[in-house]
Amino acid sequence: GGAIGISSFAHGERKYTIEGAVRQNNAPDSTGNSDSSVGFKSDGLLFKINDKGNPVLYSDSAIADILAKSWKDTIAYNLTTASYYAYGATADGLWVEEHELMMRARIQCEIRKTRIGYSAHLISSILKLLTSNLAIRKWIEPRDLIPLRNGVLNPSTGVLYPHKPENRFTWQLPYDHDPKATCEPIIEWLTQTQDGDLQCVQLLRAYLKAVVTGAAYLQRFLELLGPGGTGKTTFANLAIALVGPQNCYVTSIAELETSRFATAALYGKKLVYIVDADGYNKTLSKFKSLTGQDVLPYERKHKDACEGFIYRGMVIFAANNPLASSDKTSGLERRRLTVPFMNQIPLGKQRVLLECADNGMFGEFVEHLPGLLNWALAMPDSE
Repeated sequence: GGAIGISSFAHGERKYTIEGAVRQNNAPDSTGNSDSSVGFKSDGLLFKINDKGNPVLYSDSAIADILAKSWKDTIAYNLTTASYYAYGATADGLWVEEHELMMRARIQCEIRKTRIGYSAHLISSILKLLTSNLAIRKWIEPRDLIPLRNGVLNPSTGVLYPHKPENRFTWQLPYDHDPKATCEPIIEWLTQTQDGDLQCVQLLRAYLKAVVTGAAYLQRFLELLGPGGTGKTTFANLAIALVGPQNCYVTSIAELETSRFATAALYGKKLVYIVDADGYNKTLSKFKSLTGQDVLPYERKHKDACEGFIYRGMVIFAANNPLASSDKTSGLERRRLTVPFMNQIPLGKQRVLLECADNGMFGEFVEHLPGLLNWALAMPDSE
């Protein structure tokens, strides 16, 4: 009825010490029943010692509770996307989607530490219970802050705060904040593309600020028009690089309007870049919802459809000709901001200014991205 007569035991290659071990009547066993065994609660251990002195795993629910408490700041389940997210897995301050197989691997890793056998059914049961324990109904990120590699920036005050999981950021600018950085080469290039039209330069600057601050409430899309070699693709790459390629989605208007899974890919993105719209003259219902802050469907292959979402980013469209629609009441004109790119650079004088690839960004403008951010944010909202 009191203390048991052991002070330590070896299990596998590990040795566990019981300091002041007493019978624990509130620890459920692997069948869910309470018994008079010793429970190991320090360090998040997932097993106990039964009356025969053998280690046995806690019940599925008890293990799920222990892991949920241990992972509460690093693992979450987003009900909007029906997906797991992990904090700090790829970068400090960033929540990234975690595949179900990786979640199973995480659980298995913890169970293996006990050196006790387990089944696939146990892993599935724990994962199902964890999903409920770690579920977040509304995934809310601060809209007035900007996450960068070295901290979280308040653009209104210029103060840089440390990262913390409570922010729930699923995006991050792929460079450090540098308050002294400038971008004169980019400003000079923009001025050249617009033949010295400073009003157009300021419009492009304003849209870059809208992209990085997520000003979707403006309900405006930027239309870049002109032939090849005029810089419209380079400007689109500037906008993509400013917020990071991983935070953007490139698509065609046909894919957006016809694919049932296209809108799910837009969730959480800061920018949608639309290309190859020449010749499309059909309804633009999804495009209207995208730019008008209407609810978009969220459906992915081989998964149940989830509740819809409102896109909080901006849209850039680049082509030789204006975007057209068969719907004459689409309201496109009210939302359209058109900037012509007509200053064609001879092929022999074209340079690699900025390109985005799978392995990162490269070109002359990459080193000036922190300065581009400062320049965009310095523009008063009134302008």
